[in-house]
Amino acid sequence: ATKMSPELIDRVFDTNLRGPWVLSCEFARRLMAAKSPGRIVNIASMAAHNYSGSGAALYSLTKAGVVRMTEVLASMFEGLLLRAIRNPDLDRDKVVAIFQRVIRQLVTDPN
Repeated sequence: ATKMSPELIDRVFDTNLRGPWVLSCEFARRLMAAKSPGRIVNIASMAAHNYSGSGAALYSLTKAGVVRMTEVLASMFEGLLLRAIRNPDLDRDKVVAIFQRVIRQLVTDPN
């Protein structure tokens, strides 16, 4: 932890916490404006609960933050179901493809 640059810390926090926060809030805003039910699934990790000491402290910390953030947002967004999944068998390529589709949709339909 003492060897992590501020740039690395910012990048990991931006990717693992800020990104899911911004996307969750924007998606919820759109669903609530349309008075439409919906689900938001955030990707956490088993590392959120089991830090092995193998050098992934920042990753583990931010993934624990995703779990808590999802719990907090679930209490704020009435009518929406929010979950943070921590499945160790997630197919990374499929998850990336899903996020890319969501981001493209947000860019092409900003309302």
